[in-house]
Amino acid sequence: MKIKNFIKKLRIGLVITILFTSCHFNRQYINSEEDKNEAEKVLEKFYDNIMIQDFESTCPLFSKEFYKLTDKKL
Repeated sequence: MKIKNFIKKLRIGLVITILFTSCHFNRQYINSEEDKNEAEKVLEKFYDNIMIQDFESTCPLFSKEFYKLTDKKL
């Protein structure tokens, strides 16, 4: 009797888990035109600095999160 109740609760738990997680799989993030234009400007600055070998000028183009994971001294 206890095993049947456990299996029933397990099935209900799995169904609820699948329902809640499936909502997140169907989401899609679409970049706006503003985001795309801003990214293009940053990339243009980045590659211009790389071409003239001005590597120090590229540092401000990276986010704070990038430097949390990466050492600046490399």
